[in-house]
Amino acid sequence: MTQLSRREIIALILELRKDDIPDEVENNIIELFEEMISDKNILDYVYWSNMTAEEIADKVLSEENSD
Repeated sequence: MTQLSRREIIALILELRKDDIPDEVENNIIELFEEMISDKNILDYVYWSNMTAEEIADKVLSEENSD
């Protein structure tokens, strides 16, 4: 399902974690993740875990490859 590269996923996660991200940008990234990433826990990883952006990208990409 993923059509985003590891680098793109990491950049988007870092953008989501910014304190001053505009709501519209945040919503667009969330929608993109919902459409393009099959691991539905990605937002939990981004907002509620201590995982780095790189760890999250690797996790969701490994989930994609295991399907």
